[in-house]
Amino acid sequence: HESEVFALIDAIFEEASPTLVNRGRARFWGVDLELLSRPIEQLELLFQYAYLDTQLLASDARLMHRPPHRLSAELGAELAGVRSALRWQWFSEQYSGDPFRSEEVRLGAYQQLDGELGYRLDRSLSLTASLFNILDANFQTAYGYPSRGRALFVTLVLEP
Repeated sequence: HESEVFALIDAIFEEASPTLVNRGRARFWGVDLELLSRPIEQLELLFQYAYLDTQLLASDARLMHRPPHRLSAELGAELAGVRSALRWQWFSEQYSGDPFRSEEVRLGAYQQLDGELGYRLDRSLSLTASLFNILDANFQTAYGYPSRGRALFVTLVLEP
């Protein structure tokens, strides 16, 4: 897919505070591939790849915080009413701005492993536990802002 925008509003970080700026014309070009397999009814395997090329047309510069490659694999299962999923993601290196020196900084590629368990307690009530960044990977998606580390979220949903 390809798209061009004429007034891209983008966030930049100057002196550690975000500012919205009009970057002008920009072009986005990319490919998304997905393969889904259900070898048995209770098991699902999902593989995804995405490529994204971004360009500011006035200056031929790249856009920040947009890794060009993303790869993911997810294993999902449901057994005895319990839903589970394990998701691995890999993001290629990307660029960010250094707010104190006004220059581009290349951030390294990183991986993240997430998991989830869910159970429907009755027709209108479900409980889900999600564990993000299971391996406690240390990475940055914006220069100077480290990842949040391992995080556990428990969600109780009531559907009327």
